[in-house]
Amino acid sequence: MRHPRKVATAVGFVLVARAQLVQAACVETTLAQDLTHPDIVAIFGGSVVETTPVSIPLPENLGQTAAQIVTGQVVGVWKGDVPRETLLYFRVGEARRLLEAGQEYLFITSQLSRFGRQQFGIPPGDDQRLSTNEYGCGAVPFDTAYARRVVGETRAYPPR
Repeated sequence: MRHPRKVATAVGFVLVARAQLVQAACVETTLAQDLTHPDIVAIFGGSVVETTPVSIPLPENLGQTAAQIVTGQVVGVWKGDVPRETLLYFRVGEARRLLEAGQEYLFITSQLSRFGRQQFGIPPGDDQRLSTNEYGCGAVPFDTAYARRVVGETRAYPPR
């Protein structure tokens, strides 16, 4: 005979563990934290002009995943030297949320890594290529409370 309390405890543990996994996928940060984070090279707001869907390999030959090469029109910058029109390499996460043309986002970006260049088929080089992803809130719809909390009252400077 099963013990209802043990079954309920096990189910509750699975639900809590799952909730923690979802929460860990997008940990809220502040602009002050992001400005000083060494891996974040640019923070900017702008709209998506064009998206090109691509399929990229996962690490360790675990298959393929969805990604996009995105052209963005930058309107304001909080960190980095970002041109008015910029190219982004976007990796889709668990939520399978793609960026949409015409939508405005807050982008928190890093330098595209050597592995990222391989994934997107870009030859090695020292040129700055910006990367962002669904994990870690790298592309946040600008009209959300989270995006407003990140930038707060801090004024952006214009792109170059």
